[in-house]
Amino acid sequence: MGSRCRSALAFVRDFERDLAEKSNHADVVGVDVGARNGPYQQNDLMGVFVQHGDAPGDVREAARVLSQKLGTYLLSLGQSLVNGVLSLGVALVLTVYLLLDGRRTYEWLVAFAPAAHRPRVRQTAMEARTAILAYVRGNMLTSALAGICAYVAMRLLHVPAAMLLGLITAIFDLLPVIGIFMSTIPAVLLGLTVSTWVGVGVALYHGAYNIVENYYITPKVYGRELRLSDLAVILALAVGAEIGGVVGALVFLPIAALYPAVERIWLRDRVAPETVQDHRRIENSAER
Repeated sequence: MGSRCRSALAFVRDFERDLAEKSNHADVVGVDVGARNGPYQQNDLMGVFVQHGDAPGDVREAARVLSQKLGTYLLSLGQSLVNGVLSLGVALVLTVYLLLDGRRTYEWLVAFAPAAHRPRVRQTAMEARTAILAYVRGNMLTSALAGICAYVAMRLLHVPAAMLLGLITAIFDLLPVIGIFMSTIPAVLLGLTVSTWVGVGVALYHGAYNIVENYYITPKVYGRELRLSDLAVILALAVGAEIGGVVGALVFLPIAALYPAVERIWLRDRVAPETVQDHRRIENSAER
């Protein structure tokens, strides 16, 4: 009988010890083993279990800061995307109006200039037209190259809809600053449907190509078309993007390309003759 009592007591002690260990483990992982509606719940944002109404202050603060930063980033990205789409829409509408009624609008604007300056205004307008056409050619070349390279890369990575992704990349490459995000996001999402590593590879490809395009392809192509140095192209794009965002980057490069014509037409009498000649010689050397 005594041995049976001792065995029963030993069993009770072992059961209490096991129960205590399981209870301690439940406190760590945040699981209430006593009742279904216990005092513990999961905090979805942080991915951890915290006690209801009794969470540590640093966890709550981290969740609040993370939510604020994520919201600010998404808001900024959304505003950039909307501004880019609106800018593209405005540019398309203006292009249609200028094609339909451009000549009359041009003559109406020239009439504001004094009669003595109108020949130079017309000459400047012709130079501006040449610069804009050169800019458009450069933009088309870089966009086509971006689309072809994206198509080849997506095929090599076995990403679905490689042709569509290449077309999307070519279209959004026309937009500076935000074009890289608008072409990368769908490509990465489709890459993730294949595997995580394919999605990572797609993101790395777009990031690497964006760097090569910004600091090598774009300066070379635009420099040849606009007769500007590589450094001038990079500075013009950077200054334009800083001043006016997407619209500034689109507009500032043709303006920079137009300066030599403005110098020849309007500033010839105000700068030294050798300055104009040297600038002309440097400009011509960029064509070779």
